[in-house]
Amino acid sequence: MRQATRLIIEDGEDIIFIKRTKKVSGSPKVFYVLPGGFIDEGETPEQAGIREAKEELTLDVVLDGFFTKEYVEELDKEEFYYFAKILNGRPRPGKGEEFKNMSIDSPYGLYEIAKINRKEIAAYDILPITIKDKLVATYV
Repeated sequence: MRQATRLIIEDGEDIIFIKRTKKVSGSPKVFYVLPGGFIDEGETPEQAGIREAKEELTLDVVLDGFFTKEYVEELDKEEFYYFAKILNGRPRPGKGEEFKNMSIDSPYGLYEIAKINRKEIAAYDILPITIKDKLVATYV
């Protein structure tokens, strides 16, 4: 089973997401995920979150508490979720693999940085749905 870390990064009244557009059954599907990625060998979930914020968003962050842990059955992946605060930078596409050679036809699909007002997150297709539900319960 793979493990990953995801971050809830607040920027004013907004939460930073990655807007994904990917072909599913031949048609484009748009959904939103929290930034983050796989935990490398020898890394803690916390270290992975800090590294991924830099790689994906060019942000220096500090973790600000544990949110939850989820098992994503269809991906056989355990994900750790943390709150994070921005120390330095502003969100921009980073140098992670997912931002290179983006195409709707690539395995990654298209990645864009998106800010969603925390009071409006219920209106968006945020995955996994269990995390969306917990975010809505926390913010709305």
